[in-house]
Amino acid sequence: MLRDASVESCATSCSAEDIAQLTEVSNTFSHIVINIDAFDSVDRAVDTLMTFRTSFPTVRVLMVSSVVLNDDLGGHRKQVGDVTLRAPVSSERLKIALQAADANNRDWTASITPSQSEPCLQFPRSTYPEGLPG
Repeated sequence: MLRDASVESCATSCSAEDIAQLTEVSNTFSHIVINIDAFDSVDRAVDTLMTFRTSFPTVRVLMVSSVVLNDDLGGHRKQVGDVTLRAPVSSERLKIALQAADANNRDWTASITPSQSEPCLQFPRSTYPEGLPG
């Protein structure tokens, strides 16, 4: 099923320690499935995943938890992961989530690609208030 969804390679993780070990080889994985419930706290999971995302932005992160009410395939948690699935996960939902994770990850990597030296907002010269360089 994973090959049908264009998953090159996938890792699973249940703890921050597992993720720390994965950082040694994570460039070989296209996707990682994280059991959020196995972390000591949600705060630790979020901190760990934010660090992982910074180091390996192109690895698609699928978070799984029995605590969430529904699957969340939107990109508003992009600093932490690409999608969230409610456990237990069916094959059909996983397939849909993998596709969403690919799309969300493209958006995530595009959002962090611009050079840090570029201004966040650029206005046409005619919109600069008088007296500001433009």
